[in-house]
Amino acid sequence: MPVFLYWLVYVIIDRFCFSLNYALSFMKKSVAVVFVAHGEAETAGLVENYRVARHTMAHAGQVMHIPKPLQVIISVLGSLINVKKALTTRFLSPHNENTRLQAKIIQEKLNDFQQETGLDFKFYTTFLSNKPFFEEEIKDIVEKNDYAVYVSLSTIDTELSSGIICHEIEANEDKMNALNAKLISQHWKEEAFTNTIVDHIFGDRKFKSNPNPQNALILAFHGTIVKDKNGNTPSFHTGLDETLHYADVLKHHIEKDPRNFYGKVLPAYLNHEVGGTWTEPSLENLIDELKDNDINHVALFPCGFLVDGAETLANAKLTLYKSGIDSTAYIPALNQDDAFMDYLTERIKIAIKNFFEPHSAESNSISLSN
Repeated sequence: MPVFLYWLVYVIIDRFCFSLNYALSFMKKSVAVVFVAHGEAETAGLVENYRVARHTMAHAGQVMHIPKPLQVIISVLGSLINVKKALTTRFLSPHNENTRLQAKIIQEKLNDFQQETGLDFKFYTTFLSNKPFFEEEIKDIVEKNDYAVYVSLSTIDTELSSGIICHEIEANEDKMNALNAKLISQHWKEEAFTNTIVDHIFGDRKFKSNPNPQNALILAFHGTIVKDKNGNTPSFHTGLDETLHYADVLKHHIEKDPRNFYGKVLPAYLNHEVGGTWTEPSLENLIDELKDNDINHVALFPCGFLVDGAETLANAKLTLYKSGIDSTAYIPALNQDDAFMDYLTERIKIAIKNFFEPHSAESNSISLSN
């Protein structure tokens, strides 16, 4: 073949490859927006309750020494107790449904942004302890999308919340480079989040007020283990320091707010009291203390939970209402609070922009340490 023909074939192939690459670069990129919540049983079924308990124990067993036979025993007994409670009280947790509603609202809020960017957004609602399991869904997510934004629906980051998300992102890095993944977490660090909580607590109250020493507000957090049975500090990230710090920050913001009418703003912890010493004061102990001090009115806000579920409604709220205190009020979790939905939507937008504008405000990090 003459040299000229070789050259011509080379040019044609070269131009074809250039055109193909150019076209591919403008193909619509897909971005997965993945909501990750803890998850609770939604029915009184034994199978589902056991599944949730077993997955919860399996995660705990990854950071604590809990033999697998003991994990199974605890899961069986726990699920039987939960089923009995559900059948007796007819209470079914709205945790998962509240999470799905959050995701639906944010998806709608992102519609205009999706059209502006020309990207293809795909939305996933997943759970750590119930179906659809995050650890299973992520395998499909990284194969079918170019980028992924993971939204941790936990107020405080621990090894058993954001830690699991980080681990799975890294474990699937062969299918999606970690640079193409963003984790939205550490809500407790965000001033916009704190302001949202304060506004949510005071609701429609617009007028100034004077704190009444007979009024108390309980800020309920998820408890955590402080010392194991041997008196040692846990070897895994419990989120204790962040929880204690955020309790002080939130208390300060509430107390200085001109709408505040609470003479006492006090943190309390919903503990499980297994495996060692847990955070104090527990909710039960704090309520007993308030009763002894003749407090007239006690309100409770579950600031450590982003949606209402079994822990907030069947535990915290019920404990408060059964306390015998003259006047009590339960302030619902953020759930679908519009300002909270706007806050998450904005953080998702920033994270997506950061894929294409590396110097935007949202961090690239998927580490718990930052």
